[in-house]
Amino acid sequence: MQRKWIYTFLFPIIFLVSCEKEVDLNLTVTEEQYALNSILEAGRDTIFLSATKVIPLSNTYVRIPISEATISLYRNDKKLGNMQHVDDGNYIFIHSVQAGDTYQLQAAIANKTLSAKTTVPPITEISYKVDTAKYITGPDGYLVTFKNIFIHDLPGLDQYWFYNLVKDRQGDLRKSTKIRATGVVLDHFNREFDPHGDLSEYLSDFDFYYALRIEDAGLDGKQLDFTIRGGEKSMNIVSHVDKHYDKYLKSVVSQKMIEDGELSIIEPIQIYSNITNGYGIFGSEAKTIVWF
Repeated sequence: MQRKWIYTFLFPIIFLVSCEKEVDLNLTVTEEQYALNSILEAGRDTIFLSATKVIPLSNTYVRIPISEATISLYRNDKKLGNMQHVDDGNYIFIHSVQAGDTYQLQAAIANKTLSAKTTVPPITEISYKVDTAKYITGPDGYLVTFKNIFIHDLPGLDQYWFYNLVKDRQGDLRKSTKIRATGVVLDHFNREFDPHGDLSEYLSDFDFYYALRIEDAGLDGKQLDFTIRGGEKSMNIVSHVDKHYDKYLKSVVSQKMIEDGELSIIEPIQIYSNITNGYGIFGSEAKTIVWF
């Protein structure tokens, strides 16, 4: 098993207004609002955070960073210290994040105090098995393999996200935007039917947009397994996430599907936030990474 750190990718949060009839909107901001975004990773020795102003609809700026916030971190109710501003609204704190511990942040920005909590999930053991390659017939016949992934779930309610990264023509790793998969543990919220699928006799005619969401409802503490279509060797990530990061990811992927035209509805999704007195996400995850 090969492990390496992968920087957590935070989607930009987009605040939208939707109505059932035409109305005149007053876009004047009477009070400034702020957003904090930080995902803790179990075992990592640095905590990163981004602090920005919330952008009103009338503002053409993409990002307004906050450089003068006082951001304090706590671990199990004991203060660790204050984060250091590096540049452009980005803050860091040197600390090895411990699985199972509860972290809290408190941020003083202007006349506001923002806060949030997260409990870091434990690192989960996973295993895998690659099936014998099968030949797909036709004028452009080719070989495919099927990768079986097994998550050894721990007692308690857990949520997992699976990502598959493959190398592009330049040799850089890119997240797969669609994953062909099957398994009873998979959440179908981002599942799409492929009417031109060529693997129905071997796997399924469904692709999952961007990632697979897995939960252990009804299978607590048991082995959670699913199968994906494989090809060349790739990086496979199972991220055990806390409840806040799970809700954030599900809302962001749903919104992304609307923006990319993957869903027929146009009603915007409200992006989940657990920041008290503000916006954004303070969550945590524990990653297991395997190459096969």
